[in-house]
Amino acid sequence: MSQFVEIIATDELIIEDDVSIGQFAMINTSIHGYIEKDVPAGKQNLVSKPIRIGRGSLIGAGAMILPGANIGKFCTIGANCVINKPIPDYTIVSTQRPRMAVLPYAVEEQAGEEQATRK
Repeated sequence: MSQFVEIIATDELIIEDDVSIGQFAMINTSIHGYIEKDVPAGKQNLVSKPIRIGRGSLIGAGAMILPGANIGKFCTIGANCVINKPIPDYTIVSTQRPRMAVLPYAVEEQAGEEQATRK
């Protein structure tokens, strides 16, 4: 883990083995809700959800991992990305118009796992 990483865990937080976290990244299992339209966000109750970061993943500098994020194994989250939903195994997420790309060997591995469970 690099310097100036901020981790706030008000719910379950799982960081698996061999995860790298870049400087100034933030991992936060809670955010202010937006339930009441006439109440400032900072005065509303916190909403918490668990976060999981899979084995061998890399979280880039300045990335924000928010409640509900479930990052698969061997993913790369680019610098300054904001993640609040599931990211499949072997996925690269970039900062320029965030997109997901599954690495070719992930497809082969998943096919192999499916064949193994059929036997």
